[in-house]
Amino acid sequence: NDGIDFNGSGLPTLNDVTVERCTGTALARTPVEAVPGFTGLDAANNGFNWIDVRDSVVEMGKSVELGPENGIYGAVRMGSSRIVEEGADVTFTAGAIVKMACDTRIDVSGQLFMRGTLGDPVLVVDDRNDVGGDSNGDADATLPDRGWWRGIQFLDTADGSELEYTELSHGGRFIAGLELSEAEIVADHVTIAEVSGDWSDLNGSSAPCQFIACAVIENTSEAINNVRLDRAPDFLGTRVAGNGQDRMRVDIGSITGDVELQEFNLVGGAIYVDAAVVLADGASLTLGPDVALQMAFDTRIDVDGALHVEADFERPVVITSSTDTTVQLGAAGDPG
Repeated sequence: NDGIDFNGSGLPTLNDVTVERCTGTALARTPVEAVPGFTGLDAANNGFNWIDVRDSVVEMGKSVELGPENGIYGAVRMGSSRIVEEGADVTFTAGAIVKMACDTRIDVSGQLFMRGTLGDPVLVVDDRNDVGGDSNGDADATLPDRGWWRGIQFLDTADGSELEYTELSHGGRFIAGLELSEAEIVADHVTIAEVSGDWSDLNGSSAPCQFIACAVIENTSEAINNVRLDRAPDFLGTRVAGNGQDRMRVDIGSITGDVELQEFNLVGGAIYVDAAVVLADGASLTLGPDVALQMAFDTRIDVDGALHVEADFERPVVITSSTDTTVQLGAAGDPG
């Protein structure tokens, strides 16, 4: 049987506890609010060498902070989807490892903070991933793969959430690795790799965000999808490689304010515009040197406001077809 079964209740304190040779789970049906009270835990030769968190709802007014010192091998396993309610907050500190069970997700209506560092990121992974240790107790019999868990979804009350030096992998089951629904968040040095689908789906959100030096690696679909053109400046220094489409796809081109695009806002060397660009009266769009727009079939740019092109012979602005790979190698998943 299990080593310790919390039955989804209680807030015990566990210090320097070792669980060995149990046929089930080391720590089973653990309430998420209990985990900060764990330190110095170890597990070996159990059916599953993990803390299995089942009661994963963090309710309004509650605050939970989890770090590697609270886990087994630095990790906790989310056996059910985590829900951060409006008015609640959850923080993962540097080095924390979150192992996600099949078909689970993190839904954020409150605030989520992942406070990794350059040398000690927060990891959110498939629970078959042996990073930190063989949590599922099967050595190399099972391996992580795309589409195992879903992703992190930020709802419109999740403003102020921040992900710093965070790595997400092998999600994308039915949703993108990051889903935004009108939430104002900061993603700073966030890497999403080997996701089945998009790295990030902004769902046409108009909420201002900051995406700073993020990396999109070997996902199967769009690197970044469903972006408003007036929110493209939120992306700074994005790196893409090996995705189905190494690009940012803009699907809403209406501009009613002042928007400026510079080279550092581009993804893979360009912005893929899959909608008509419409500059309303009184609005402006400024394109800086080396900015490239790849226009999808049958799109156009309508100007009732002002279009400013700030470029020169050495660093031109390019407005071209989406099939033109001279400005963005492999934008359509084709190396040209």
